[in-house]
Amino acid sequence: MPIISGGSGAAGTVTPAGGWVAETFQTSIMRDSLSLTSGTLTTTQVKLFQGQTVTNVWFYVSTAITTITLIRAGIFDSSGNLVASFANDATLGSTGMKTKALTTPLSIAATGNFWVGFLTVATTPGALLGLGAAGNALWTDPAGLHEAFTQAGLSDLPNPATVTTGTTNYAWFGLS
Repeated sequence: MPIISGGSGAAGTVTPAGGWVAETFQTSIMRDSLSLTSGTLTTTQVKLFQGQTVTNVWFYVSTAITTITLIRAGIFDSSGNLVASFANDATLGSTGMKTKALTTPLSIAATGNFWVGFLTVATTPGALLGLGAAGNALWTDPAGLHEAFTQAGLSDLPNPATVTTGTTNYAWFGLS
């Protein structure tokens, strides 16, 4: 059974092998380096369950981000409202798996679909590991979460974000 999201207290769910509260898709199918554009929010949808608490965002930088003005990630509700984020941290630009604590832990009051978003403002915006259009066939998605969107022209995380689905590149994010 593919592992999309889960956690303790969520009936009928499985905690992903990485120990995440949730992940946008299983890490075993991450295969594509998704180039980022400076000032463009990159998001992927994730399902979170009532009673879960999210304290950290995880992501994999596959191409270094350099000459950094801003690196932030946030969690948006289904309407695009920013409900949690971490502060700007320019030290996250080197390659590899990264984790950063949210400024305030997010307690999930009601089960629903959320968006995990990543924004960088940098001379070389780098890339995140995920699934590009060619890799999408690997994503078995029983939860119906095969959605992503981008929003350009930003200098910081928007609130609210403009949710317009249809992007075919999916960045991987883990939540713990």
